[in-house]
Amino acid sequence: AICEQVRDYLFDQKLTNALNMPISNISLLNDLKPYLDLGELLGDLMSQLNKNSINQIIIECKGNIEDIRPISLATLKGILSPNLPDRVNYINAEAIAKELGINIEIGYSNMDSNYNNLISLKVLTENNTFRLDGSIFDDLKPRLVNVLGRDMEVTPKGAMLFIDNVDVPGVIGKVGTLLGNQDINIAAYLLSRKNQNGKAFAVIRIDNSAEEEELIKLRKLKEVEKVQYVIVNT
Repeated sequence: AICEQVRDYLFDQKLTNALNMPISNISLLNDLKPYLDLGELLGDLMSQLNKNSINQIIIECKGNIEDIRPISLATLKGILSPNLPDRVNYINAEAIAKELGINIEIGYSNMDSNYNNLISLKVLTENNTFRLDGSIFDDLKPRLVNVLGRDMEVTPKGAMLFIDNVDVPGVIGKVGTLLGNQDINIAAYLLSRKNQNGKAFAVIRIDNSAEEEELIKLRKLKEVEKVQYVIVNT
């Protein structure tokens, strides 16, 4: 029986009787890899944006990605790994989340969407709710399509700044000048102004990393209300 299982894996990439594996067909796992990577990316970004204890995690897949079990495990792994790097994997991620007292909801929806596939991640803490949505485009590259409740398309890459500011003239110039004075080059400046009640939100991709003292200078700009710094490890 063991020889047959080894044969099936070598010839057909099929795992039989594998304990605790979220998916037994390795070829299907390869097809899912872009979505697994996206789920883990969303989880990793969420772990950087939220530093408080998590009460609930809600993962919802929409469109043509119906095999949500491995995707949800990848997302949980992304959330938990930065704080527990030696322990978390696809097999134990859900169990560890439950040990930490985190309530997990996982669902699939076939409702119409602007995207053929969508992974929506919400994290609820005692005082806040954080949301990130992502999709895989035709080039098989991930995009963020909702960033903390703002609908915007962002290519997640390298170092990024998430900035909340008062929507008045001159903010982009001040931010750009300050970063330029610190020898930090802006690769992309993406702005959201929809329904913000006089506020704006920006995602800025930068070519080099930012130190804490540089982030402090940004936060001291009178128009800037919040600055968050994340790094996408590729």
